[in-house]
Amino acid sequence: MKNEWKGHYFDGESPVKHEASVTLNTESICIRLKDREIEWKFDRCHIVDDISIDDYSRVENLDDLNQKLVIYDSDFLKILRSKFSLKKKLSRSSLNTSRLRRYGLWSLLLIVIAAPLAYFFALPKLSDVASEKMPLWAEKRLAENYINLLAPEKSRCNDKKRLEKLNLMMSKLLESFPDTKYTFNLTVVKSDIVNAFALPGGDIVFFSGLIEKADNPEQVAGVMAHELQHVIKRHGTKGLVKQLSFDILLSALTGSSDGGNAAIQAVKLAGLFKYSRDFEEEADREGIKMMIDSKINPNGLVEFFEIMNEESGDIPKYLKYFASHPQTELRIENLKELAKGFSEKPVKLFSEKEWEDIKKICDDESVEEFNLFGF
Repeated sequence: MKNEWKGHYFDGESPVKHEASVTLNTESICIRLKDREIEWKFDRCHIVDDISIDDYSRVENLDDLNQKLVIYDSDFLKILRSKFSLKKKLSRSSLNTSRLRRYGLWSLLLIVIAAPLAYFFALPKLSDVASEKMPLWAEKRLAENYINLLAPEKSRCNDKKRLEKLNLMMSKLLESFPDTKYTFNLTVVKSDIVNAFALPGGDIVFFSGLIEKADNPEQVAGVMAHELQHVIKRHGTKGLVKQLSFDILLSALTGSSDGGNAAIQAVKLAGLFKYSRDFEEEADREGIKMMIDSKINPNGLVEFFEIMNEESGDIPKYLKYFASHPQTELRIENLKELAKGFSEKPVKLFSEKEWEDIKKICDDESVEEFNLFGF
């Protein structure tokens, strides 16, 4: 029986993947790298099940979910489970579809009436409660498929020096939140899309089009503070829990466990870029406060929205950051009012020359351009 596999180890501190040789001991997985050996106890490992992936296997370290092991052998997990009796993640059980289909038109009518009522009235309240109780590792798992879809590795800009400077900007903002439980990870994706988004668990993604559009680092810091607040306030978690609850409801009503057709999946994906008005106002308010507490000029966020608002006629609607943030002009006025409380001497994040250099973070021609839905 095969007992050694080749794969890659991700340390969670950098996007670099390390070549690894993996063997199985009686109680652990042994990971041999070029410069060291790492041992993961079975009771501290988590198997990532994904029915859409059949050519490789993934294992996570529960002590640090940013650490991952990828084995390019679909049989690896089968051997792992059978040899050491590891528990397999329970898949959602499907309902008896034949019984539901007998009701035909009545079932369809029930979907039309019950699904919207539950989605707009019952699920938001339930998702809020569930989100507040959700542990950090579960938030990360909830967002995992989205980060791979919207920030594929082949389109990630991994210029270490420039990325480090953007991380320094994020660290400066987080100085006002020393007790946060989140470990934030910043990813820059090569794309003309002028947008950024935050995922549950701490992933912040910027499309390079937004960075290139900004005149100064304070403008990007403003967007970054806004997105950080979406994570801290668990806005994305609440949205995805609501959508997951809708999947379960839809499965119960239709007898299907696929979560709906492609149209429904597209709508749910678009939901990642949209929040309720209350969530947006809270992220604006707390984001401005975060900038003020960090002594970063809060007018940066105001300036960025003003730039985008002025150029709205030249940029396709789906590319604009504020396109998913309604009532832009009103929000600009509100942001200006919030920024009036800033009286400190602002810190200088980067010189003009440094910022122009940082904006070249995705100039590497080997990085593939990312196009959302082929646009």
